[in-house]
Formats: sequence, C-alpha cells, structure tokens
Amino acid sequence: MTEKITMNDKVIGHLNPRAYKKKYVCAFCENGYISDNFLKNHIRNTHADEVAKKMNVTTVEMDPESADAKYKEYLEATKTRKEEYLHDLKKVYKALKDGKKVIDIYEAFKDTGVDDDGNPKLAISRADQKECYFHKEDEGAGLFNESRWGSDERKIDVRLPGDTFEEWKTERRSANWETIKQRDIVTNVPLVPAHLLPPGHLKNYYLLWEVDEWKDATKSSTAAVGDPFLLRRVNANTFIIFAAWDLTDVEKIVMRGL
Repeated sequence: MTEKITMNDKVIGHLNPRAYKKKYVCAFCENGYISDNFLKNHIRNTHADEVAKKMNVTTVEMDPESADAKYKEYLEATKTRKEEYLHDLKKVYKALKDGKKVIDIYEAFKDTGVDDDGNPKLAISRADQKECYFHKEDEGAGLFNESRWGSDERKIDVRLPGDTFEEWKTERRSANWETIKQRDIVTNVPLVPAHLLPPGHLKNYYLLWEVDEWKDATKSSTAAVGDPFLLRRVNANTFIIFAAWDLTDVEKIVMRGL
C-alpha cells in the first residue's frame, strides 16, 4: 500500500519506495523530492491554488499567453491614459501572465462566512503587523484595522461592504439595549517564513489566513493560525497571491511572544 503524505489534513503526495533518491512525489505534478520538507516547500510555493481550495477560497487564473496579450493592451493604454482602473488591470494581467493567481477578498469572506461564534473564519492584515483587529458594522459589514477600534492611531486596512456576512449575532445589554455580540475582536498575524520573504518592506504586502481563535479586543491575542496567503494589493478588493504555506510549530510559538 502506498504511503500518503499529508499537510493540514490534505493529501499532497505519496512515498515511492522504488525511487533511488526522490522518493517523495507531488500529488499535483508528479515531481519527486528527496524529503517531505522539500515536497511541502514545493506545495507552498507552486500549488497555492490547492491550498486555496482547502480554505474554500476561489482564485482566478488565466492562460499565460492570453494574459500576456491583455497585459500588452493595457500597457499601451497606460502610456497615454491616466485612469486608475487601467493601471489596476495592467497589474493584474501582469501577475496572471507570470503564472500568479488573483483573489477577490469580498467574495472570499462572503464564501467562507463565520465560525460557530459568529466571527469571520478568515482575517486579513498588512504583513508587517503583529495583531489584527476586526470591527463589526451593521448589515454584515466590517473593518480590519491595525489597532483597536476607537484608538486615535487606528487605520482601516480593509473595509468589507454590507451583506458580506449574514447579520451579526446580537446580545442584550439591558431591557432596552441590544448590540452586536463581540463587536471588536483581535487575533494574531502570521509570520512570513524566511524563504518566502518578498522583496521590499513587508508593509507593502498583506496576509490572508484562517483564524483559529478570535478574542475580545480588550484582551491579548494568543491564537494560532493556519494556511496563510502572502498577497499584494491592487485595489480595494483585488489582491495577487504571491505564496501560500502553513506555519511550523516553532513559528507559532514565536508568534505568541510578539
């Protein structure tokens, strides 16, 4: 019986005992690797779309040749035109022709929904942040912030529109006062491993990940995270996926002390 290799409960390959060195075989492209660590690094760097499927997030990809043709169209257009959407589309088609994938985070949060506590299953933050704060707004909207809602230095990183989620759970504070339950919550931001550090400063990139646990924003965040995406922002909702991976146990330990 062939031994299966898994990562985050998903089969990513199998062990080929007959191979001389490269015994660890990728389930998606059949490439062989000398160890399971090499195989997992390959999965994180090359098969981000399969990680996305596990997260139930839909990504957009395109045939590189077709994307290149569209990129050249918008490249020419931006030489004489200043409309911002033309530059946005040029960036997107450039990424698609280079084999990258694109994600609409409005749809990602709508598709994944909320956990049993009524909080978003995913979170998004600038990659240089240590904690991610989320403020729930009426009609299923919400804001991801660098700091707690109401603080003077807060900055809204990502605003999710109304109807992204179902109406938030509520709790009664008094006979005449009902408010959104856990309106302000916080969780940890993942670390970017050394081999995936992008060029330039991390503040120019974002992370999207599955939240293990949200806490009340007045408390310290110590939650683990899983399946992060490293993203580059194009506009309010469009992001380019640069990498996907899972955190090691050591990285999770270090996160809690930041």
